[in-house]
Amino acid sequence: MMTLRQFVRNAESVVGQQKGNMAIKLQKGQVPNMETYHRQVGQAEGMDLAIGLMKDMLTQMEDAERDADLPEMTGDQS
Repeated sequence: MMTLRQFVRNAESVVGQQKGNMAIKLQKGQVPNMETYHRQVGQAEGMDLAIGLMKDMLTQMEDAERDADLPEMTGDQS
């Protein structure tokens, strides 16, 4: 079974490939009009934002797990 960290890495790789393909298509002028061009640029930006969000959520989950493993501190430290 895939870990969450592996899933995020795989997603980032797939998004990178898709963005690369989109960039090549845009550079070659293989889009029919400006509306399609803007839509594809927006999709690429959205994919970047989604990957960033997944990374942030993964970091927060790992931090929460690490904090849960720490022993609870008592208020009386005298």
